[in-house]
Amino acid sequence: MIHFAPPCGTCSAARKRRLAPAVLDRLASDGITPPQILRPEAFPMGLPNLRGLDAMKVQLANQLYWATNRLVKLALSLNIRVSIENPTNSLFWRTDPMLDLFEVCPGYMSNFHSCMMGGERDKQTAWWCNDEFFNSFNLA
Repeated sequence: MIHFAPPCGTCSAARKRRLAPAVLDRLASDGITPPQILRPEAFPMGLPNLRGLDAMKVQLANQLYWATNRLVKLALSLNIRVSIENPTNSLFWRTDPMLDLFEVCPGYMSNFHSCMMGGERDKQTAWWCNDEFFNSFNLA
């Protein structure tokens, strides 16, 4: 079995959260720019007008997602069980590499709260697998 857990930083729904004014003031005083939305639902592969570091982050993440797509397909061709994990509300699941993979192998999606599996916080996680092996994870 091979398990993938690509980072979701550029796809994170946390980028949509509004920060409290006090937090924004503290970030500004430390010279830190608050996280911006890089991938809205209309552009899961990234906003077309991104520049600089944000554009590079999205580009590198997209390359990693396509590499995951290719490795998963290779594993499937070798009859190796594969699973992928990411937050349930992450736009990762709507990127072109994942949609392409799901066309080839719809697989099975399980959703659960991480705290139910020993995690320290109540974060909803999606866990895709090419077979039904992890269906018992559907606790949410």
